[in-house]
Amino acid sequence: MSKGGVKGQRIKEVLSITDLCDNINTRRECILRGLIIYLNEDPDTFFKEYLALATEDAERDLATTVVGIYVIRRDGDQEPEDICVVIEGIKVLSNLGSVIMGFVMLFGLIYALDLSFPDNLKYT
Repeated sequence: MSKGGVKGQRIKEVLSITDLCDNINTRRECILRGLIIYLNEDPDTFFKEYLALATEDAERDLATTVVGIYVIRRDGDQEPEDICVVIEGIKVLSNLGSVIMGFVMLFGLIYALDLSFPDNLKYT
């Protein structure tokens, strides 16, 4: 294994997108995903990505999600079509514009509503 181990390789893969993209929101999203990996969490349990054509799959998964951010993208498009914040299976915010805005809004809601964060994401 190369220097940094498995975690280092995963972070390197996530951050490699920043070299290909000039969009600041995409760069921020990659850094946030890298931070989650660094904290020994799986970003795929927090960020859920779906194609716009697979909305039924997204709605089904949404119902079982305790807390998370859903990103809907068109096939082959880098920019998200919709970004939603989900708390306890309910879409509480949508059309947020960026994953970072969704992240900030989610943590604001967790604080304002005095929610306890799920144990499987305790370091995120």
